[in-house]
Amino acid sequence: MLDLIRQIAALPAVDEDSDRVCCLFFAYHEIHGQTEWQVRDGELIVSQAPPRYDYLGQ
Repeated sequence: MLDLIRQIAALPAVDEDSDRVCCLFFAYHEIHGQTEWQVRDGELIVSQAPPRYDYLGQ
């Protein structure tokens, strides 16, 4: 899944204002807990999700 999202993040801008794919995902894993996946600036950035989103993993 992460490889596919990285490919999507790397898509080039297709219009004159250079907009690229930008989105935010939260993924929950029973062992590793919740992570935040940010797609911006052509990259996928994965980090521990802030505690304020803990309710999403319940």
